[in-house]
This record gives sequence, C-alpha cells and structure tokens, in this order.
Amino acid sequence: MPAYKFDGHWTLTGGVASDSNPVSDRKRNAQLPVDKQMRFAVGAQYALSDALTVGGYVNYADLGSAQITAQRFGDDFDYNNATSLIANMTWTF
Repeated sequence: MPAYKFDGHWTLTGGVASDSNPVSDRKRNAQLPVDKQMRFAVGAQYALSDALTVGGYVNYADLGSAQITAQRFGDDFDYNNATSLIANMTWTF
C-alpha cells in the first residue's frame, strides 16, 4: 500500500486491489461464494517513539455477485462483501 508521512508521528496509507474469479461457476460452493473482487483499504500508524508504532486499518472487500450451480444448493449472491478492522503494533529493538 502507498504510504504518506503526514508528520513526524503519523503515517497514512491506502490502496485498491482487484482479483479475478478464483473458481468457475461449476466448481464454486457455499463455503466460499466469491466472484471477481474489489478491495479498498485505508489506515494510519502513529509513532509513539523511535521504537514503538501503533496503527490500524479498515479493509472493505466486494466479493462480487457469485453464482453457485450445485445439485442441492444453488443461487446468486448479490450482496456479498466483507469488512475487516485490523490493529497492529511494531516494536523495533
């Protein structure tokens, strides 16, 4: 992800990613109903000292409108997304 050093303490990051369809319609199952995907992320890190940095990110993934064709289970997934909140800490010694 690209990073922007805001000042001596804050670093801002962000990015966009695109993934193709990982599984064909015929082999897709309900455990992972994904299609073409778009991901968007933003985050920030704060340097508490030269050795300690804390930060966090928000990641939104649009997993596409996957279609499952199976004998016992099949349908279209029109609203198929995930949001992640991530916290991190870096200690350099």
